Amino acid sequence: MASIGALFWSMVLLMVLKVGFALVFCQALQPVILDPNTVESTRLEVNRLYGSFLKALYTMFEITHSGSWPAVVRPIVEKVNAWYAVLFLTYITLVVFATRLAIG
Repeated sequence: MASIGALFWSMVLLMVLKVGFALVFCQALQPVILDPNTVESTRLEVNRLYGSFLKALYTMFEITHSGSWPAVVRPIVEKVNAWYAVLFLTYITLVVFATRLAIG
């Protein structure tokens, strides 16, 4: 019963991180989606993963909980810009730190 408070606040922290980074990725990748000079398959893949806030939030949920984060991170890093790796690694590090802090 005493751990319910820690569970609640860790869930709140994870949700804040997911929402915040979903907004960042959704907004940062809009120019790629709208750029007619970008390869169409790349534009479609980026749109599928990060084209709207809800798509980006679902993708952040996948990154956080499925363990298959390389499958949705690597296309952005390889096809759009390698600097996105810094944002993704920051997110993953914060999530791992937050969950480890909540557990320990």
